[in-house]
Amino acid sequence: GMIYMYTEDQIPLAQVERLQSVAKEENFRLIVRGPEYADAIQPSAFILHDHRDKENVARPLVHELLKIGILTWFDDYSLMMGDNIQEKIESGIRRCGKCVLVVSENLITNRRWAKYEFETVVLKEIMEQRKVVLPIWVGVNADRVYEFSQRLAGINAELWEDNPHEIAQQIMRVLSTRK
Repeated sequence: GMIYMYTEDQIPLAQVERLQSVAKEENFRLIVRGPEYADAIQPSAFILHDHRDKENVARPLVHELLKIGILTWFDDYSLMMGDNIQEKIESGIRRCGKCVLVVSENLITNRRWAKYEFETVVLKEIMEQRKVVLPIWVGVNADRVYEFSQRLAGINAELWEDNPHEIAQQIMRVLSTRK
């Protein structure tokens, strides 16, 4: 019965009242929270993926995570036109407690953003001296992951079998037990 709307910009009161009126007609109560709340919300997980895995793996996983209340840093939702991509990625990785790493042949062979993001996450683990990476293997085996990163091959991973709901549940379990 409640809808919370978080905005990066302050919305004029007249517009908020109009939105609340529409929500009330649909039997909902609308709470609008401005930039002061948006800045306070921290996503729990950074979703690191190659762009070629976005539609088949990353997006379905993000939708399942959102359904169970886990906020994520996902490029489609976190980057806006005009943003400095490198700054936003670094900020997202810094703010998130964990990094869900979609390890596929696409990611392994990526020499652009995904490689940069992976290196940034590994550095975060080293600097913070704690486990950050939650890997999901998509169509790769241990030997292939080992060729890419010995460090990554030594981390227990979930296998993607078109099972975003089950993987989202595993991520929730990790986030709730290892704060």
